[in-house]
Amino acid sequence: MRRLLPIFVLLASSILRADTLVLKNGKVLEGEVLKQDEHAIELKVEYGSLLIPMNIISKIEEDTPEKIAQREEKTEAIKELAEKMKVEGKVQYKGKWVTEEEKKTDEAKVAADKKKRDEQRAIAKKKADDEAAKKKQEVAKRKEEQIRKQQAEFARNNEEDLRARHARNQDTYDRNSRNGGNGYNNNNNGYNNNGYNNNNINQMIRNNLR
Repeated sequence: MRRLLPIFVLLASSILRADTLVLKNGKVLEGEVLKQDEHAIELKVEYGSLLIPMNIISKIEEDTPEKIAQREEKTEAIKELAEKMKVEGKVQYKGKWVTEEEKKTDEAKVAADKKKRDEQRAIAKKKADDEAAKKKQEVAKRKEEQIRKQQAEFARNNEEDLRARHARNQDTYDRNSRNGGNGYNNNNNGYNNNGYNNNNINQMIRNNLR
């Protein structure tokens, strides 16, 4: 089934006309309709052209002789103002008529502000990078310190263990020497077969009998 276009679409597609578009958000646009279909309207305005979707348009108000006269009067006034401003050596800049000097001054200010912002961003970035590098160094330093402490603790434990074993062996050697031996038992480890000499066993028996 062929889709039927709205009446205002069919009328507008045949000729170009200057209309007033009232959008659903309340905004009003005036201009010359360059192209229109069921999806959108291309509207020529003072600063170019706009492509407006049909689904955001509330209504289209056609030109009346009064509106045409008002628009022509407005257009003429704009042209006269432009000619007057050109004679005075002014140009349109950011929606206002200013002298070339005022334009250059403002452009220089804009450029200076941009440069200042760029410098501030660069300083902030360098500060952030320096802080990140400092934190990284601190983390690395803490890790190195932790490793040194662990190594020192390991070496200290090993040294204490060696000293303790040496002391035990020396004590066993001395006891065995006092008992008339050669300082070591047959196992050459400073202990007899069960880890004690006979004197120690006899002493343990006496202690239990008390």
